[in-house]
Amino acid sequence: MKYFALLFTSFFFSVFVFADETLKQCSQSKLTADSLSGSRVDGVIVHRGNVNYCDPNAAFSADNLTLRRQKDNVEMHAEGTPVKMNQTSTEFKLNVNASSVNYEPQKLQFSFFDNVKLNLESTAQNFSVSGRQLQYQFQKDEKLKPASMRASGTPLKLELNNQTEKLSAEAKHLNFDYQSNSLTLEGDVRFLQAGDLIKAEKLIYNTKDKSWEVPSIKNKRIEIIKKSKL
Repeated sequence: MKYFALLFTSFFFSVFVFADETLKQCSQSKLTADSLSGSRVDGVIVHRGNVNYCDPNAAFSADNLTLRRQKDNVEMHAEGTPVKMNQTSTEFKLNVNASSVNYEPQKLQFSFFDNVKLNLESTAQNFSVSGRQLQYQFQKDEKLKPASMRASGTPLKLELNNQTEKLSAEAKHLNFDYQSNSLTLEGDVRFLQAGDLIKAEKLIYNTKDKSWEVPSIKNKRIEIIKKSKL
C-alpha cells in the first residue's frame, strides 16, 4: 500500500524535461515527461511528450503514458511511435517495440499491441517474435524470470536460435511456457527446421530437447515439404 501511494504521489507532483539517455532499469520508480495533467480523486494522471519510465523490473519510452490507480493496484498504458521497452537481468535481455503497451507492475505483466516486435536473448536461446498482440508474464523469486508468453497475428512470425539449431515459424497464435519449455503454435502453422517445412493446424515444440508433436485434428491434414522455405 505504501509503495503505491508513494509511486502515485511522486508521479503527480513531478514533471521533468526528458533527457536523451539509454533506457535502463532503476532502483526506484522514476518517470520523466514534458507535461502532465490528472486528478487524484479519479486516480488518473496523463503524461505527455517524451515519456521515459523506469523501475527495478523494466524501462520504457513512449509519446504518452496514462497512469491509473485503483485500490492497491497501479496500471500504466503507454502509446508511441513506437513504445520501446527494455528489460535486462543476469538471465536474459529483452527488447520490445509496439504501438501501445499496458503494464501492471504488481503482476509483472506486459501486454503489447499492434506492430509488436520482440527480441529475447538468453544463455539458452534467442527468440524473435513479430505480430499484432503479445503478452509477457514474469515471475519474481530471488530474481526476475520470464514465466510465459502469448502472441497472435495474421500471421505472427517467430525465429528461434540456440547453440545447435535455428528454426522459423508462422502461425495465428503462439503460447510459450518457460518452465516446461513448451512452445505451442496454432492456426495455419508453418514450421521450418533444417530445410523441412511442416504445414499443420497445431504444432507443439520443446525448446529444450528439440522434439515436436503434431496432434491429429479432425479434417486437418499434415503436409511436409522437403528443402522448402516459409
